[in-house]
Amino acid sequence: MVGFNYTFGYKGEGDVEKLKELGKKYNFNVEIIEPLIIDNLRVSSTLIRDLIREGKVSEIKKYLGENFKIQGRITKGKHLGNTFGVPTANLKIDEKIILPKSGVYYTKMKVDDIWYDGLTNLGFNPTFPDHPYAIETYLYDFDGNLYDKKVELEFIDFIRGEKKFKNLEELFDRIKSDIDFVDKKYRNKK
Repeated sequence: MVGFNYTFGYKGEGDVEKLKELGKKYNFNVEIIEPLIIDNLRVSSTLIRDLIREGKVSEIKKYLGENFKIQGRITKGKHLGNTFGVPTANLKIDEKIILPKSGVYYTKMKVDDIWYDGLTNLGFNPTFPDHPYAIETYLYDFDGNLYDKKVELEFIDFIRGEKKFKNLEELFDRIKSDIDFVDKKYRNKK
């Protein structure tokens, strides 16, 4: 079974017609899968990667049948969130994983087989000079130690882009505002 645009061999010179010829010659069946079209778009790995990179995570489920997810391990951060009453889990992942554009997302995190609502920031956090790229998630209704746990992070919707704030207080005021926004819009909490 191969896709309609399957290629193989040296420089991808083999195509589905060549594969059919080889099937007849060497006595194996070839089944060609036609493209899947949804909303006038051909579903492909390129389409999915583009949606991820553009931060259009809410559209992915329509094409994949499920939301975009990544896995990683929780590592220790700088504990700034704790200082301002907004503890976050810092996720370390394989560097080869395609990630959504920098910004804030409504997410869910699976910890010990339980899913928790979350608010995730991906990016370099421009408020802090020379801040390394980080994936930090605030979890709703979670109380416990996450360090060194392997977790799954599911992206539900893009909330806003990354922004540079004047100071820490302004940053954490906005984070608290984002937490309230997700609470009201997605979790139906008042």
